[in-house]
Amino acid sequence: MASESTMEATSTSMLAIPTLVLCGILYVVHRFTTRVSPNIPYAGEGSLSSRLNAAAEYGKDPVEFLRKTRQQLGDVFCVDLIVAKIVFFLGSDGNKTVLRAAEDKLSFMEAIRWSLGGSLSTERMSGSLKYSRDVLC
Repeated sequence: MASESTMEATSTSMLAIPTLVLCGILYVVHRFTTRVSPNIPYAGEGSLSSRLNAAAEYGKDPVEFLRKTRQQLGDVFCVDLIVAKIVFFLGSDGNKTVLRAAEDKLSFMEAIRWSLGGSLSTERMSGSLKYSRDVLC
């Protein structure tokens, strides 16, 4: 009787490992094949190794990486940093777009809320937003 339950537990755990590996592979494929936008070029586009290399280069020297990538891809491009995909708007037009955008069109606080997955409460977010507006005005 004890050996039956031990065998059952062993077979269940043996099924769990391949299932987890398969789920991990599917996640990686999904993560590296979905795009932010079809119109935005990616740094290190082409293969998984080139995307990983782009993330490593960004980690070593972000300023030089952005200069080099801007020369290759232009003022607007995406960098997949494995944890997050960041779209860069560089140049004077990019600065104007980001810095002069209305809060309802391009909200910094909404981007933070989205990137943290809703872990910040609305009250805390609105309180900090109110405080920052009071300080800046």
